[in-house]
Amino acid sequence: MHIAVDTDHVIHACVLTDRFISDDTAVPDLLEQIDGEIEHVTADGAYDKNPVYNAVSKKFPEAEIVIPPDSDAVYNKTSHPQRNRNLQEIKTFGRMNWQRVRNYGRRNYSELCIQRYKRILYPWAQVKSTSWQRVFTPRK
Repeated sequence: MHIAVDTDHVIHACVLTDRFISDDTAVPDLLEQIDGEIEHVTADGAYDKNPVYNAVSKKFPEAEIVIPPDSDAVYNKTSHPQRNRNLQEIKTFGRMNWQRVRNYGRRNYSELCIQRYKRILYPWAQVKSTSWQRVFTPRK
């Protein structure tokens, strides 16, 4: 399951995929569901792909994109400018300082949101992404 949430834990988009769909390929479907403007997009390293940066920039040209690149990633002229900016800032200031300056901690809001929804659903249901017959399976 891929979600787009804001800092108030409101889910704005959701895409349920099977295990064969990579994280980055779910982004266009998420973005299609979002109405309004987005100023800041934060995601984990699994989304560090040029198509993600391009899709976000196309839908929200003014959005700041904060996705940590792999530790062995290199500056590349063909990469998205914000990805290259992230790489350069991490190289210059260090990963932890980059996270603080770019508000990478906002990503924790989405993690906390999922934890809360799991707690709400846990006594009655268990989310199983491997079963397409029933997404919610009652607990025994």
